[in-house]
Amino acid sequence: MGEAGASVVLAARSEREIVATTRVLVRRGTPALAVVCDVRDSTEVVGLVAAAIRSYRKIDIVVNNAGIFRIAPIAQTDETLWNDVLATNLTGTYLVTRAALPHLRRSRGHFINIVSIAGRMAFPGNAAYCASKWGLLGFTNVLREEVRDAGVRVTAVLPGAIDTTSWDAAPGRWNRRRMLSPATVARAIVEVCTQPDGTTTDEIVLSPTAGAQ
Repeated sequence: MGEAGASVVLAARSEREIVATTRVLVRRGTPALAVVCDVRDSTEVVGLVAAAIRSYRKIDIVVNNAGIFRIAPIAQTDETLWNDVLATNLTGTYLVTRAALPHLRRSRGHFINIVSIAGRMAFPGNAAYCASKWGLLGFTNVLREEVRDAGVRVTAVLPGAIDTTSWDAAPGRWNRRRMLSPATVARAIVEVCTQPDGTTTDEIVLSPTAGAQ
């Protein structure tokens, strides 16, 4: 996004990574701001949006990318696991979207919601994750219809497995060399966000060329 000319606001619960990334962006000439925020907390989300407005006066693009997954069969999925996944993946996106929506209406902006192919396919051992992503796809589709007349774009991104640190503690054996890279997904998002006026991409499905691991 920075290379495409955007000012960037990075938000996450963990400060170290976003601060380090912000420093890299600034060194490269991209205005950037790091804001520690738990998307499950509506007060923190409101503060995040306010910080973005204070720094840049408007918001053009929101990428809802906060997400976690926990692999466990339904019989071993307790309420804590279930609530944590749903709160982060689904409720978090709702809270950020609701807080940012007035600003994107004014800017005729663009919401990018990172859904996952698990928003359409069932994977054993991923009941909470699939439930959150199926719900997120439904939420995204409703949002698109509600804001289309206001000129706001909404794109659902459904990637296959992406090689991130989320897999470090995942049980099982995974061929991460066959997964998508974060950079590949990021480039696809930038392409969608830089389409000409009057054009929108409702949904992107990204799959590794080699297939599932």
